[in-house]
Amino acid sequence: MGPLLTIGKVAALADVTPDTIRYYERLGLLPRAARTASGYRHYAATVVHRLEVIRNAQRFGFSLREIAGFLSVREAGGKPCHEVRAAARRMLVATDRNITALKVTRRRMIRTP
Repeated sequence: MGPLLTIGKVAALADVTPDTIRYYERLGLLPRAARTASGYRHYAATVVHRLEVIRNAQRFGFSLREIAGFLSVREAGGKPCHEVRAAARRMLVATDRNITALKVTRRRMIRTP
């Protein structure tokens, strides 16, 4: 399993704050951390990769709720690929609509005296 990491070390490695890690834990995006006798959280190194997956999915436009759903399907042994692709297609369609609307607005602005 490897050495366990403190929340500060995980935060530094994943380029997030400890508060973000605690928040993701509360939302169920991260598994509950093991605790020392004194109550400090300790994480397996694999949590760093999971944080990177979550952050990349957020940058792509997925909500934390969607990400939690995808991760729960995967943890249950499923393959969320189809759901991820369908959600990405919906986001792409919405982005294309926004681009079209922005182009129309831009043309109107240019024509306005």
